[in-house]
Amino acid sequence: MKLLNTFSTSSIMSVLIMGICLIATFAAAFSPLNYEPGEHYEECQNNFLNWTIEFAKCHEQMFTEEALNETIRLHSGTKCLRCIHICRMQTDILRCVNEGSKNFTEVSNKARTMVPFLLKLSEDILTGMCDENGILRANNGDDKQCFRNSWSECEDHIDFVDHLDMVFFCDSANEEKDPFTKQYVCLRLWDFHECMQRKIKNCYPELMSAHELLGNKFRNSDSCIKYLENP
Repeated sequence: MKLLNTFSTSSIMSVLIMGICLIATFAAAFSPLNYEPGEHYEECQNNFLNWTIEFAKCHEQMFTEEALNETIRLHSGTKCLRCIHICRMQTDILRCVNEGSKNFTEVSNKARTMVPFLLKLSEDILTGMCDENGILRANNGDDKQCFRNSWSECEDHIDFVDHLDMVFFCDSANEEKDPFTKQYVCLRLWDFHECMQRKIKNCYPELMSAHELLGNKFRNSDSCIKYLENP
């Protein structure tokens, strides 16, 4: 994924989920289950797209050549510059995610519930990845191919990242039957974690302890603990 030039809906979550920022993104088939767009879906979708554009502008400022050079100066020995840079900039990344989101919570009934959940989930995942022994700090730059292959084989578990408007922002025509809930998100992310864990164990076992640490933090996070007690 070209962090400086490419910002799609999926790339936003890619920054926040399991170190996907290390690798290229792949298109995923998506089944919308029984989601039926609500009456004002197009308006909501347009508002969401405007938010992603503002996020991209905010995000780009943190990945300029000058900012990356400062990370090189501070961490000259790292083999994975972007890993360390993301962790150095994590507060600003979360600020970009938060900017505009508070206004978005009033756009739909779903957003009032799911946007605060998304913000907390983003914080839980990013801080988990950047823990002192987290997977981004543990990454030594030699395991990129392992991540690429693992991601390709596990991506179907989080195919919803290309449709964040449906999942987090825009009302379904039938809210009671809307399949995209907090529980759905947490369980799909947990499935992704377990799939990645199996693949990493086979191709780069040196990262297993860091990956397990991230899994434990995610499972016990405020965002998902009640949905993952018995996943």
